[in-house]
Amino acid sequence: LPTGQQPVAAHASFFGEFEYERASECESETSDDLLLYDPLDGSECESFVNGDEVEEPLYEVNLEKLPSEDRSDEVAPSLGTKLAHWAINTNTPASHLTQLLKLLHLHHKDLPIDARTLLKTLRTTEVAQMGSGLYHYFGVAAGLMAEASGGLLPSGCSTLSVSINVDGHPISRSSRKQFWPVLVLVKESRGQNPFV
Repeated sequence: LPTGQQPVAAHASFFGEFEYERASECESETSDDLLLYDPLDGSECESFVNGDEVEEPLYEVNLEKLPSEDRSDEVAPSLGTKLAHWAINTNTPASHLTQLLKLLHLHHKDLPIDARTLLKTLRTTEVAQMGSGLYHYFGVAAGLMAEASGGLLPSGCSTLSVSINVDGHPISRSSRKQFWPVLVLVKESRGQNPFV
């Protein structure tokens, strides 16, 4: 990265508290000749922000009324969805993504012109004043529910063991501000990835 540039994930103030997950195995919700999908997302997978499932509008499409050459078993991801995944996976700085979107918008009017719109960035986050800092509670229950709904917990498990870790990280080199996430790891989880 160029000097002074931070990856997308490091722009906590720019992106708010943004965490994006995709269900590893997506199952389509089909019934006879109707397919439920979100045309903005372009996929049938669940989206999670900060461990909470995002309720996106679903639209019904009658497959009988589509021309036969347009029918397919899978809905192809849109250009916007592909760009969002690319930006997150490559830690593309938000300023670079915004510049790219402005160029692409000249030829693809359906694309937004700002990275915050493309990535569906939360505009506000509820925080509480704690001492000299700010605190946001994501919720242990929400994280555990995300683990369970993602199929990462063994079925029939009546007891869970968790490890909790707290560690501080500077937000930037030019500031004394720090970010102290409380990470929770469920030992029985198949994913073995902590959640905030």
